[in-house]
Amino acid sequence: MERTISLHIENLPEAEKRILTYFNMYGFTLLAQKDNQLQFSYPFSFFDAWKSNPLHWESAITVTLSTNEIVAGFNVNTDAQLSTAEEEAVLKIFMCNFETYVLTGTCKQIELNEAIALARKTRFIYYGWMAGGALVGAVLAVTWIRLTGSQSKLSIILVPIMAGLFLKWKIRSIKSKLYNQLER
Repeated sequence: MERTISLHIENLPEAEKRILTYFNMYGFTLLAQKDNQLQFSYPFSFFDAWKSNPLHWESAITVTLSTNEIVAGFNVNTDAQLSTAEEEAVLKIFMCNFETYVLTGTCKQIELNEAIALARKTRFIYYGWMAGGALVGAVLAVTWIRLTGSQSKLSIILVPIMAGLFLKWKIRSIKSKLYNQLER
């Protein structure tokens, strides 16, 4: 997921200090601090797919500073993630908090913590849907074997296919409901 934020600032040294503080608060590493650019990252981990806090996924953030403007580019690796609406909301709140923190020195920490808690809770619900899909796939596989009398490759791949289909369906269903609510 890639997003860019542009902010108009009045005090560059103060804004730079706040940027450094903000990303340090959330465990990001400052990779480079060059002329008018700050580069932060959150390192890759083999367990990224199992992390329920989107702020702990592999990320690269580049902040470009000028006299009266800051441009922040956020690049969060969502390849191994479920990328649910709740997890996207965490990242959106994090970016909004970044903007508020740079401009005012305050952020809505409680709102972010609540969004992270909701993302963690719903991730387990999605795992349940995935398990339900795997169960349906297993029932279909056993039924296929009993009806045909052969153990074809189709019966073996039904379990992961159904688990993936159930999970994708549930994620899309929730996202469409949220987007429909936002349109009203």
